Amino acid sequence: MTKKKMILSGLLVVLTASLVAAFNRPYRWWPINEMSEQPIIKPFNGNILASPEGSVAVEDWDPAPDRMQFAAADNGVTNPFAGDAESVTQGEKLYNIYCISCHGKEMNDQPGYKTPVQEKGMPGLSIAAVSFRNDPYIFSTISHGSAIMQRYGFHLSPDERWHIVSYIRHLAEKTQ
Repeated sequence: MTKKKMILSGLLVVLTASLVAAFNRPYRWWPINEMSEQPIIKPFNGNILASPEGSVAVEDWDPAPDRMQFAAADNGVTNPFAGDAESVTQGEKLYNIYCISCHGKEMNDQPGYKTPVQEKGMPGLSIAAVSFRNDPYIFSTISHGSAIMQRYGFHLSPDERWHIVSYIRHLAEKTQ
């Protein structure tokens, strides 16, 4: 009786193993292959330099100029909202949206005033450093970025950037 049970259990094990092997999904002959055979799309194999037609802005492209051109006092660029209280208010709203995370509430670089971004190692720009820059230079920095600051020319209109310059200039005058 035990010999019969052993043969029966051995046959059961062999039958189970063969059924598992026969109906396992990776086998190509299985009629339901679902995901085992499908086309593989590799978008990274294409040419990354050749953009599709119409995908790159041509008319609105704004090359980044040398910011030192704007540092000159006689460059002919002026803040159209200089001294306007409404511009300062609008600039404060925009500063609190786009600039406060890195530069802090009042651009104070003291240890007690550091933002979470500055505490992780990003240097904050002090208001003292801004006070010896002219408005076109600050506008160019906001528009085209700098070494570690991203450009905001595509996020903000020129008027909005000038409003932020007015607010930064207001902060510089307030701290002196």
